[in-house]
Amino acid sequence: MARIAFLLMLLWPGALRAQVLTVIKKTGIPAFVQSAIDKRGFIYLANAEGVVYQLDSLGRETFVYAPRRVAEVHRLEAKMGLRIFIFYREWQGFAFLDRFLNETGYYTFPSEQIGFVQMATVSADNLLWLWDSSDFSLKKYNPQTQQVVLQTPLDLQLAAEDYEVWAMEEYQNRLFVCTRTQGLLVFDNLGNFEQKLAIQVPNVPVFAQDQLFWVEEQVLHLLHLYSLKRQQFSLPATYTWRAVFPRPGAEWLGFTATELLWLK
Repeated sequence: MARIAFLLMLLWPGALRAQVLTVIKKTGIPAFVQSAIDKRGFIYLANAEGVVYQLDSLGRETFVYAPRRVAEVHRLEAKMGLRIFIFYREWQGFAFLDRFLNETGYYTFPSEQIGFVQMATVSADNLLWLWDSSDFSLKKYNPQTQQVVLQTPLDLQLAAEDYEVWAMEEYQNRLFVCTRTQGLLVFDNLGNFEQKLAIQVPNVPVFAQDQLFWVEEQVLHLLHLYSLKRQQFSLPATYTWRAVFPRPGAEWLGFTATELLWLK
C-alpha cells in the first residue's frame, strides 16, 4: 500500500497534497451574478437585473439597491470600504453607492473619448481602468472630470488575438486582467504589460493575502502572485461553487447560486 501511494505521488504530485474543506454552516441568499466582500465583512450580491443586496457577516440582508434601469452588472467592487462600484457593460455606464447602498453617482462613458468598454475596475487612486475593445487599448479614466488621463495602445504590447476580458482588478499596484482564452494578463500601475500567466479563471477571481483565489468545479485554487506557488483545496462535491473568499481564522466563505456557506 505504501508503494502504491508513493507511485501515485510521483505520477500526480498534487493528488495527495490537496487539503479538504468541509461545510460547517450555511444559509440561503438571493440569486446573483456578481459578488464582493468589503473590509468590514459585509457581503454584496448583484443579480441579473442589476439589483444589489448587502448582507451582514451572518448572511442577513441589511440594504437593497434598485437601479434606475434593468441591466446586468458585469463588475461589482466593494474593496474601497465606503464606496461600492458597479459597471454595466450593456449601457456603457457605472454607478457608485455608499455603504448603505444609496446612489452617489451615476454616469455613462463619453463616446468621443471611449468606444466600447468591455471591462472596468477601480484603481488605487480612485480613477477607473477601462479595457476599450473598440480601439484595443487600456485607458485610465477620471469620472469627476470625465476625461481619459492615460491611454496604452495594446497592439504594441500584445499579440493580435481575441481577448474576451470578463474580469479585471488592480491589486498591490498591478492590474490583473482575466480573459476567457488568453490566460491572466498582468500590467503595472502605468498600464505597461508585464506578463501573461497561463491560467484560466472561470469563476469570480478573489485577490487577497498576496494571492489569487478561484474555483474550478470542486477545487479551490490558490496562486501566490510573487512566487507563483500554487495550492489546492478540495471542496464538497455536493455543491456547484461560484466563489470562495478567505476569512480570518483559517475559515472560508463560499458561494453557490443560492447559498452562502462557511467552510473550514
